[in-house]
Amino acid sequence: MTEPLTVNGRRYHRPRRPVVVVCIDGSEDAYHERAIADGRMPFLERMLHAGSDLRADCTMPSFTNPNNLSIATGVPPSVHGICGNYFYDTAAGTEVMMNDPELLRAPTLFAAFSQQGSKVAVITAKDKLRRLLGNGLVDGICFSAEKADQATEEENGIGKVLARTGMELPSVYSAELSELVMAAGADILDKDRPDLMYLSLTDYIQHKHAPGSPVANDFYAMLDHYFERVDALGAVLVVTADHGMNAKADRDGNARVVHLQDVLDAQLERGSARVVLPITDPYTVHHGALGSYATVHLPEHADSGTVTARLRALEGVDTVLTRDEAAARFELPGDRIGDLVVIAERNTVLGTTPARHDISGFTEPLRSHGGGCPSRRCRSSRTRPYPVCPTDTACATSTRSGSARRSRQVSRSPPDPSSTPVGDRPRPPGPARRAPSTSVRGLAMPAAAPHASPSAPDEGQDTAMADLAPPQPHRTPLTGPAQAGAVRWRRRIFAVTWLAYAGFYFVRQAFSVAKLGILDDPAVNTVLTEHALGVIDAVYLAAYAAGQFLWGMWADRFGPRVVVIGGMIGAIAAACVMGLSSALLVFGGAMVVQGLAQSAGWAPLCKNMGSFFPVRQRGRALGLWSTNYAFGGLAAPPFLGWIAYSLFDSWRAAFFSGAATLGAVLLLFAAFQKNSPRDAGIVEDDAPTGEPARGGRPAPAMETGERRHGIALYRETLRDRMVLTLGATYFLLKPARYAILLWGPVLVSRRLPDIDKVGAVLVPIAFGAAGVLAPIGVGWVSDAGQSRLGRVPLSVDEVAPKVL
Repeated sequence: MTEPLTVNGRRYHRPRRPVVVVCIDGSEDAYHERAIADGRMPFLERMLHAGSDLRADCTMPSFTNPNNLSIATGVPPSVHGICGNYFYDTAAGTEVMMNDPELLRAPTLFAAFSQQGSKVAVITAKDKLRRLLGNGLVDGICFSAEKADQATEEENGIGKVLARTGMELPSVYSAELSELVMAAGADILDKDRPDLMYLSLTDYIQHKHAPGSPVANDFYAMLDHYFERVDALGAVLVVTADHGMNAKADRDGNARVVHLQDVLDAQLERGSARVVLPITDPYTVHHGALGSYATVHLPEHADSGTVTARLRALEGVDTVLTRDEAAARFELPGDRIGDLVVIAERNTVLGTTPARHDISGFTEPLRSHGGGCPSRRCRSSRTRPYPVCPTDTACATSTRSGSARRSRQVSRSPPDPSSTPVGDRPRPPGPARRAPSTSVRGLAMPAAAPHASPSAPDEGQDTAMADLAPPQPHRTPLTGPAQAGAVRWRRRIFAVTWLAYAGFYFVRQAFSVAKLGILDDPAVNTVLTEHALGVIDAVYLAAYAAGQFLWGMWADRFGPRVVVIGGMIGAIAAACVMGLSSALLVFGGAMVVQGLAQSAGWAPLCKNMGSFFPVRQRGRALGLWSTNYAFGGLAAPPFLGWIAYSLFDSWRAAFFSGAATLGAVLLLFAAFQKNSPRDAGIVEDDAPTGEPARGGRPAPAMETGERRHGIALYRETLRDRMVLTLGATYFLLKPARYAILLWGPVLVSRRLPDIDKVGAVLVPIAFGAAGVLAPIGVGWVSDAGQSRLGRVPLSVDEVAPKVL
């Protein structure tokens, strides 16, 4: 069947290819923006350029259940009925968790599509959402990561989830819970090919770690890996959030809490008013049931005006609305909220009494939902834009900043009154109301037209599931002095990192140059024979290969600066030891250190370059930058050979002169390098400015969850055909390259015995001369082919740092 499907008054076109929607719980823009700026989300960075990029406000209240259900139904809480994680049932006189499907008043898209024959899969991190999102699902897959070990074919449409993903059952309070959702989603997409898949994560990381922190960046790097895998499997990928997150503590780390129940008990008869916190759910360890939204049920005799005035006067309270005002402004079900709705300021939370909120075990300052308009902002991105919008309705999203409301829309259709964007249709007189947006591009757009009755969604409104025309990426380009400053920093980083990697070659090539003198030196050539030198080379290369896996991860955690400087110091020390000794074991040990030190250059410096250059320029920039190793191989041998054999007539001088050269480069690098644009004082494009930069600061020891991320990435990397193909190709090229780099002067001396040692060093540099031009051409091809073929990898050396 190809006819559009109508759900809750909206028409949805059936997907032409699998659609995967990922809802990152609690993910305000700053999280992925900081991760991108720090080089941790290269795929999402490309996605924001090549796909669709939208901003929207979340549904109020800004909690998990209401917003996930708004995404799943395409309508606001006034229609679907879920207005929190928790509410007070006045008829029953009891407080109730809102995870029972009987409380849902509207069908989900998942149920509707499955009932019409589409294959649907829904995976939630926590079990509280599973029953709501899976309500009405027919022959689909629906389970939670929290209870993945209990999933069965009969109950959940799938069994043996943990065996399929190769993961153990994680704690509900861990980043691994979200990783299991992503791993299971990728596995199901690969093997079962659902038409529509919804993956809902947990906000454990966002509650505990600020944007740009090492743990947060590790989490988003893990997500980026899975996003790329989903895209590679041919799906339309939609990445969104359900709500934002704010810091709720003062400078000393103490939580900023307004205890409303204490205030009301002091004003009214004790216990006569009831404060309900809709953030409450079974998982309070990381937020203590403290959020920035509360409802208040007043006794019949209370003067609501007096109570409202008292609450509005409290420090930390932003807004107090009556039931009717809140229901109209936020499109809430009036029968499921209190007489008053209280909203805290951005950096404050609302509680009942201190005894009901135990936060004594918190190890980080409190972060939680809501509080002012910025906390409700979320962002949606989508891959695979399409050239034609099959409906006659333009798409609109909105961003609120204070009291101002801005809209962006895109339409490929001619202007027509019947196709006026939802967000721009004329409004009737009356109080302004926000159109709560689910923020999911191409799945469920603004939940109800601003002029529509909450109980009557706008009939006939079309929303394409997978074929809406994309808007231009939402970017704020630098202008004037800021742009000039960014360009200067890019040139500076290009120069200093180029020089740094070229400098490594002056120590690396010292051994190759010294071999001529070693083999002719009767004092050492009986111990350091050709065979022994070959074994030392093999030991060096093994250490070099091992270091490539290590230093890329260390650069992610500590920043390129620390790793590169450490590598330079190690390389200089190893070279000096080799210049002073002629013992075989000392040479071998020094070459192990040299291999590890040399491998600290490439991956961290690539990361450093990538953080300063946008994707659209990166191929040409890295192509030109990659001439550093060709130049190093070209310039180092004749320079070292001239010093060693013309000036000092000693092979030991090759090591000392190489060490001195790299020492000078080290000083320049330490003086002029910065880890990221933020460290340089540059805020580009959409990068946030509210969080302190952390580039290069040591991260705390990784927890078990973060270590598993690394293991999982390695496991997935070994399964990636492209990485394996490029790795095999590069491996086959290496023997010829290293034969010339490591033994070129010796081979020339043996084949051309009439030339002196300096001449033998000069001949192999022809290899390096040709290598200067090739990376430039390959980089240009990479950028030129990106729009039609996707990024063309320069080499495994460029791909590996991004994967690892």
